[in-house]
Amino acid sequence: ACGREPGLLPIPVDTERFAPEPDEAWLARLDASLLGFVGRADDPRKNAALLLDAFRLVRAQLPASRLRLIGAPPAGPLGDGVEATGTVPDVAPPLRECALLVSTSRQEGFGIAVAEALACGVPALVTPSGGPEELVRRSGAGRVAASFSAPALADAVLDLLGDPARLGEMRVAGRAYVAREHAPARFRSLLEEAF
Repeated sequence: ACGREPGLLPIPVDTERFAPEPDEAWLARLDASLLGFVGRADDPRKNAALLLDAFRLVRAQLPASRLRLIGAPPAGPLGDGVEATGTVPDVAPPLRECALLVSTSRQEGFGIAVAEALACGVPALVTPSGGPEELVRRSGAGRVAASFSAPALADAVLDLLGDPARLGEMRVAGRAYVAREHAPARFRSLLEEAF
């Protein structure tokens, strides 16, 4: 759960492994922004087709932008500016290089990939899919898309990328939130209290 509700333990995130890269490196890449997606893009529940459609619209406005799919790639062509890493031994390195994580799931419980992105200092744009919405709203580290449409998703991406100062504030807020609410030490402490 996000935040502390009576009887619920926060899902821990390894904030040492999922740590931000230096601000200078992250800021230097914003002109050619890298969007990230983490998950099985071949799973229809993750709705990667929506992201690929939206990214075509983003790229029409920002030709230097790129999209990195971290995990199993979808079937079929990816399109210009899209790379698929396949399964990686550690999600943190390719994730922390992203300017923005985009989660297009139809439904999610907690959304661990979103929490890990926030821990890496990567703001998140999520669809109205459940758990990630709450995480983004409580942390102040991203936005919930207005709908499951490619134009709405693309507009939100362009709006966020068009305001580097706000994106930087979200970067700080997300990292601080996960470090405070989802650190393993906090989980252990709350578990000890529960027993």
